[in-house]
Amino acid sequence: AGCPSLASLRVAFCEDVTDESIKAIVAGCPLLKHLNAGGCSFTALPEDFGDRLPNLEYLNFQQNKLTSLPHSIVKLSKLKQLALSGNPLQEPPLEIALKGLGAIRTYFEDLGEGATTSTVLKLVL
Repeated sequence: AGCPSLASLRVAFCEDVTDESIKAIVAGCPLLKHLNAGGCSFTALPEDFGDRLPNLEYLNFQQNKLTSLPHSIVKLSKLKQLALSGNPLQEPPLEIALKGLGAIRTYFEDLGEGATTSTVLKLVL
C-alpha cells in the first residue's frame, strides 16, 4: 500500500487530514521531497517522521495543531524549507522552531544534556 514513488504531495487545507493520515503518508511515501499539509487538522507527527522521509526538501505544516515535534525531525538533512507558523508548538517552542532545523537540533541537544524548559517563564535575551 502507499505511494512508494510519489515525490510531491499537497493536501493543504484539507480538514480530513488527521494524525492517522499523516502516519499513513509517512509510512507509505518514502521518496517524498515536497509535503504541503498546511491548514489541516492534525495534532501529532509519528516519532519516526525524520527517519522515514530522508529525501524531504520542502515541508509545510503551517496552521495545524501541532504541540510538539519528534526528535527525528532533525534527521531531515536535505530539508531546505520548513514552515511551521500557526501551530501551538511547545516542544520545541514555536519561537525556536521558526528559526529552522538548526535551532531545533540545538534545542533537542540541549535537552539531552540536561537542560529543561519551562512553560511558565520565558526569558528573552
